[in-house]
Amino acid sequence: MPHTSKAVRRYPIRQDVSYRCFKGRRVSDEGRGKTVMMTSREVKFTTERALKPGQEVELTVNWPVLLGKRCLMKLVISGPVTSSDAGGAVLRIMRYEFRTRAKKPVLGLPLQKSAG
Repeated sequence: MPHTSKAVRRYPIRQDVSYRCFKGRRVSDEGRGKTVMMTSREVKFTTERALKPGQEVELTVNWPVLLGKRCLMKLVISGPVTSSDAGGAVLRIMRYEFRTRAKKPVLGLPLQKSAG
């Protein structure tokens, strides 16, 4: 019987990210970057500096799809770094959840305060 294995789909999603590195429960580093590629198991993203393999990271991705055609979303992923160099890292997806995110004000326009 021939061996059949499902190929892992790679998605070239390019979105802004922010990341926080943890040493225990303490945040040891923070930065910004962009996703390069995502699969169901890992995320490759650019970093401001090399991260340590094995380091726990929480990655927040600005998700490109709206909830209900009007609510901005973010994907929060956490897990260990599996590889890294000066320009990027690969994170193994251990946990993830979608959350809503606040709308950013349009530059140059004041925020409107609610009455009350």
